[in-house]
Amino acid sequence: MSNLTIMDIAREAGVSKATVSRVINNSGAVSPRTKERVLEIIKENKFSPSATARNLSKGTSSAIGFVVPEIDNPFFGEILRGVTEITDKNNLTLICCNTDDEREKDRRALDLFKENRVRGILYTPAVDYTDKKDRKNLIRTFDEINVPVVIMDRNITLPNVDGVYFNDYQGIYEATKALIGAGHTRIGIINGINFPSMLPCVKSALSFTFSLLNVNSPFAHHLR
Repeated sequence: MSNLTIMDIAREAGVSKATVSRVINNSGAVSPRTKERVLEIIKENKFSPSATARNLSKGTSSAIGFVVPEIDNPFFGEILRGVTEITDKNNLTLICCNTDDEREKDRRALDLFKENRVRGILYTPAVDYTDKKDRKNLIRTFDEINVPVVIMDRNITLPNVDGVYFNDYQGIYEATKALIGAGHTRIGIINGINFPSMLPCVKSALSFTFSLLNVNSPFAHHLR
């Protein structure tokens, strides 16, 4: 039978849709004889239940949502490799979305995770969400999805989420120290246009570095 549905299976087995659903999801009380009959029909017709439908019935899924802003960036590629190792070991599915640092793609990725009832989200935001309206919408979206969220790399300081970040301050210090040690006195800053909120941190770290090394050096023009 082509395009077999749960209703078709229920009709052929002489049971309700709820009974078929319980057999598919291995949940609830179903007599061994009825279960065997339903499974036989499923096998004969090579029926494969919709993952989305199963997620809806269970209220969750085995999927983890993963959002990266630059999939071609080796940094995020290494993170992806590590994440897939863990999901594979735990029989989880990974739904990976690349946003290209675009706000709209960010929103669509989170909507997709909501539709698929993901179990958790690993999230690197496309923008810094300093706009009050955008920030409020993002917080509401996470509240609606209602699963654990871990923000990676780009700290946008949201309530009720965890985060894994690098020590950017120390990294800037070490990089600038190396440049000054090599004889450079005009230090340029290349900062992503989607994260202008990071610029004060960068300037502070540079000033700190200069003061520690007793170097009088003006900031170069900020490059975008």
